[in-house]
Amino acid sequence: MGKKSNIKIFWPLGHLVCYLLLVSTSWADLFPADPSQLSISIKIHRIGPGGLVSNLGYMGKPVGFEIENLDNSLAKIAELAPTTGGRNSMYLGGIVNHQKVYTCGEEWSDLSNYWGYEFFPSGAPWDTIWVAYRSQELDIPYMPGYVGISDEDFICRFDDYHVNHPDQGASLGAEVILISHSWGVPGYNLWKYYQFYVIAKEKPIDDLFFAWSSFGRIGLQPTDPSDWVETGDDDISYFDDDLKVAWKEDQPGHDEDGFGPAGFKIWVPEAYDEHELTWSLNNTVMPNHNDEQWYDILASGVQDPPNYYGPMPEKTFMTLAVGPFDMEVGDTLHFRVADIMGQDQDDVLENLYRLEGLIEKGFALPTSPPPPPLKVQSGNHEALLTWEAGAGEVNPLMWVDTNRHDSDVEPQPFEGFRLYKSFNPNGPWTLLAEYDVPDNGINQDIGLEFEYRDVGLLNNFRYYYSVTSFTKPDRITNAPSLSSALQLNVVEVIPGTQVPESIGNVFVVPNPYRGDQNYTAYKPPWEEPSPLQNIINQQESSNVYRWSENDRRVQFVNVPSPAEIKIYSLAGDLVTTLYHDIPHEGVVDWNLTTDKGLTIASGIYLFTAEDSETGKTQVGRFVVIK
Repeated sequence: MGKKSNIKIFWPLGHLVCYLLLVSTSWADLFPADPSQLSISIKIHRIGPGGLVSNLGYMGKPVGFEIENLDNSLAKIAELAPTTGGRNSMYLGGIVNHQKVYTCGEEWSDLSNYWGYEFFPSGAPWDTIWVAYRSQELDIPYMPGYVGISDEDFICRFDDYHVNHPDQGASLGAEVILISHSWGVPGYNLWKYYQFYVIAKEKPIDDLFFAWSSFGRIGLQPTDPSDWVETGDDDISYFDDDLKVAWKEDQPGHDEDGFGPAGFKIWVPEAYDEHELTWSLNNTVMPNHNDEQWYDILASGVQDPPNYYGPMPEKTFMTLAVGPFDMEVGDTLHFRVADIMGQDQDDVLENLYRLEGLIEKGFALPTSPPPPPLKVQSGNHEALLTWEAGAGEVNPLMWVDTNRHDSDVEPQPFEGFRLYKSFNPNGPWTLLAEYDVPDNGINQDIGLEFEYRDVGLLNNFRYYYSVTSFTKPDRITNAPSLSSALQLNVVEVIPGTQVPESIGNVFVVPNPYRGDQNYTAYKPPWEEPSPLQNIINQQESSNVYRWSENDRRVQFVNVPSPAEIKIYSLAGDLVTTLYHDIPHEGVVDWNLTTDKGLTIASGIYLFTAEDSETGKTQVGRFVVIK
């Protein structure tokens, strides 16, 4: 079993994700127990900047694990990078049976053969990450009757006692319930907010310290690895003892200038006064498995001065700790943590005070309206979009938001619709039209429409549309208009002639297929990178398509549904079989690979297209030139 120090992991999170998708890892080298026996999970908030959450006490991507909903959410990492970068972890330190014990949620330890994890979920199927939306009730075994607080809550639990390894030394016998909240409302989406319930399950814990770590940079991550150190070594971290806020901010110089600081706040349990507790800030020593050393750091009361970098100049590291707390078996301590963003320190503090006000109000705030029920009908060189609510469908015009300050005079705050179009489901998006309630003096007073016909489209190409709903501004607080999330209402359209009733006119485009042709330069692009590669390109702020052999595409046109297409070499060998059963689409794509995943060579190819209902068959041919 090799030491972890032989593996380079100190990459920006987005690049680390891409790297780990390509390498092979051995579970025995990563974890002290077979992870297949545990319900380890990771999710990314789709709403707001909530980032990554795992049930290992680590707000990052656990080594060796794929990310759920990766195709929809990886770009969130890029959105977070300009403000906070990196990843966060929770640590606990306490004294158990007169022994100093430290439990690490970080993914790195140079003193361990493993990756440093000490918190684990159980193997129970319900011990994964639960998702609750606002006001949604879930029957979670350890939190029965849980009701969603934010636009998207993640709930999970883990402990430090049922999975141990030799490097851990001892456990606190603690269980932790983590709830991560994320809002999409403008003005309320400028923080990552977490709640931690720490429970003494097995034994009393004396002088417990709760700690929060941040490991990353302020500013955009360069795509060139040689620039990583240069853009991170001017970040500093420090602690404001009066405000009880830890800061991380960029200093003048390098390309990341212009990105504001991040503030880190820990709220202590209600029975304690934060000014009477011991606060420690470490920004020089990296985490490891030396329990006594790290407990002493958390409990030291030392607040390191502003530091440009620790042992790793490409990433600013800091750990903020508070305590001590005494716990008997069965006791629960409730901690809350926020990572707050802003343009400058005043802006961060304003956002902090807004979050504190939200907490005091029981998390009641104006919400985004529901999107309209968008439907699409494709035609010859056109697409017809309609979004008027029918019986049983959610109608944004009738939507009520009692959390608005002007709800007495505007019980139904709906104001209008916005229609967007893109060549890619992840954007960028073009605003095609905006409609609003007429004659009320708000916006343009254009009037409401419920359909849009987009003409002049290229047949057999993919287009994406979304319609959002937006509200009037709040008349009392002047809070801005809120809009439904564009990404939650995306539909795909493939214009073309009507699906034929039977076989007879199937043909292939392009024919011949030419390997020297830059099909990605078409508008819209004929050959797009895969959804994963598109997200990676966006994360790297790259406008260059990273095309691969599997992104090649020819298309069989005028195919009835259901149908079966068989492709043969000129020698009569079967290359692959394509099945088509989409009633409203008359096209079938093929990426020029065999049924074994091998790319085909240049040559003449034959195909048979069979109508699965009538049995009628058509024969054709096409040419591939690479």
